[in-house]
Amino acid sequence: MASENLTDRRIRSLEPPESGRLELWDSSEPGLILRVTPAGAKSWALQFKTSDYDGAGRRKTRKLTLGPYRGDGKNSAALSLADARKAARVAKGAVAKGEDPAMVKILARGERQETGRRNNAATLAEAVERFVELDERSPSKWRSYERPRILRSELASALPSKGVGEVTTQDLLRLQNGIRIRPAPIYANRFAQVVRVFFEWAAATYEISDPSRPLRLVTNEADYQRDRFLGQTELHTVYWGAGCLPHYARDFVRVLMLTPQRVSAVAGMKFSQIDQNGIWRVPRLQKKSKGGDQLLPLSGFARYIIEARRASGSNFDHVFCSGRGGDVHLQGMSKFKASLDKHLGDAVAPWRYHDFRRSFATFAATAGVDRETVRRALDHGMNARDALLSIYDRYDRLDEQRAALDQYARFVVLS
Repeated sequence: MASENLTDRRIRSLEPPESGRLELWDSSEPGLILRVTPAGAKSWALQFKTSDYDGAGRRKTRKLTLGPYRGDGKNSAALSLADARKAARVAKGAVAKGEDPAMVKILARGERQETGRRNNAATLAEAVERFVELDERSPSKWRSYERPRILRSELASALPSKGVGEVTTQDLLRLQNGIRIRPAPIYANRFAQVVRVFFEWAAATYEISDPSRPLRLVTNEADYQRDRFLGQTELHTVYWGAGCLPHYARDFVRVLMLTPQRVSAVAGMKFSQIDQNGIWRVPRLQKKSKGGDQLLPLSGFARYIIEARRASGSNFDHVFCSGRGGDVHLQGMSKFKASLDKHLGDAVAPWRYHDFRRSFATFAATAGVDRETVRRALDHGMNARDALLSIYDRYDRLDEQRAALDQYARFVVLS
């Protein structure tokens, strides 16, 4: 019987016979046959020699149906060309050992069905929520907020109904590349890190294969390190320009400049976190760096803004709350900035909220403020040597922080 090296392209292009059954033999895997019916149905079979002999002393041959061909259909029992070749090799191996290949086929089918059940034990969205439920109990802001946000918005929402074990490496690479070309290359790095942690957990929980291992960082983040800081004229312009915003957004921007803390920390500020001496206790769940709560002395200007908001009669504990939806921290900070940028026009070069932190650190360096005081005011991480020293140095430098922040507030507010 003539044979040929079958390819998927060749199989898809086959026209069904007018009558009878067309059989194509695969030269790459001897004995493997593709059968095509007049109705266009395609299936795989294997012809092999048994250990039984006929009356002429020749070994008998048998044909074993392997399964339908997997074309564009979604039959989970169907076999691709590669699957059929693998199944043929397994069956011939069983024959060589004296086993019954029909039984091997039944066991293989059961294994495929079990694999299918594992892959679909939960949808990807359900698995993400189960993982996130564990994450959100963590004291780490990265694990309790950022990691769940990335998994929900970038992974689960893109493939919500797909079985957790059906997600492929190609799916993940496609999603990561889509983030990279937004462009958001650093965020694409975070996506890779988060997805790999999730699928490491999912592989153990659902007994599935891990498709995330080939994911890699797509950019060197050092290339994107910002050096932008605002000088006194720019800070003064932004501070007073914020008067164009609604009162709660105006006060938020100004306190953000004067603290200067991360956006999420200031947005979540509560009156109950500020004592009578103007010390703001920033809870560890509200900040990025590791460790306990941060104690930050507020400058006189910042305290004035906050006390004015308290005196306005708000019934909420959050300092910055628009009043919609109850006592929830301020939302829509990017919209406030867009409105402020439009108002300022070309008066200030492009900037970000996070540049206020760099502006404070730069001012403090020129004003002779020691680095440890700056680090504590910014709640920034330490290198290994400083971390070791901090175990013994328990001085909080509250007075030095207050003096530095008061000096900086005058630098920002007063011309």
